[in-house]
This record gives sequence, C-alpha cells and structure tokens, in this order.
Amino acid sequence: MSNLWDKYEGKCPVRHHDLYNFQHKIMSEALKEQSPVQTLLDEIDENSDILSEMLIEDDQLTHLLLVHQKSLKIICHNHDILLMDCTYKTNQYQMPLLNILGVTYMHTTINLGFVFMNHEKEFDYT
Repeated sequence: MSNLWDKYEGKCPVRHHDLYNFQHKIMSEALKEQSPVQTLLDEIDENSDILSEMLIEDDQLTHLLLVHQKSLKIICHNHDILLMDCTYKTNQYQMPLLNILGVTYMHTTINLGFVFMNHEKEFDYT
C-alpha cells in the first residue's frame, strides 16, 4: 500500500479494504472451498518431498508433523543435538507449534521439522 501511495503521490485510488478483498479473492480461489488445513494436506501427497504424520481424534486433527525428506538425512548424520521449542497459541487454531532444530557438524542450526499439537502433555511428545 505504501508503494502505491508513493507512486500516486498520496492520491492513491486503492484503499486498504480493496487490497484485503483482492487478497481474500486470491486465497479463496487457491483453497477451492476447502479449509486451509485440508488444502495443505492435499498438497502434501505421496510424491511430495514433505513427509507428514497426523493424529485425528473425534474427526478433528489434533497433531500434524511436517518434515522434509532432506531433514531426515541431516538428522541421521547430526543426531547428537536436537533442540525443541514450542510457541504458544500463535496461530488461528490456537495450537502450540513445536519447532525441531538440529545442530550440524559445522555448528550451524537447521530447522528439521514442525509439529502442530493440540496439547502439551507427555503423550503429545511421544
């Protein structure tokens, strides 16, 4: 929006709400009347480089693990140090997001995977 204001010298014919409507239209077309989670699961198929595991209880997705295949190779070679950190209720589904990081032999950190989980109990980490 600021680029448009600069281009039209403060007399921009587009409002914030117009951009919001345009973005909503693009997202609706991409989702094809599905939920964002269902669209994600459809994109992650057997031919994808992303591996996923999910747990469904009472027809509700409670856990979703996402790991890239290259990350599995890195974990196999650099499994000495794994860091796990959970962010709390920072998404629209109010689910904690567990980030799994690793430290490589070159002393760099790398994202290895992500887990959306319903709770933070001992069972959720197994």
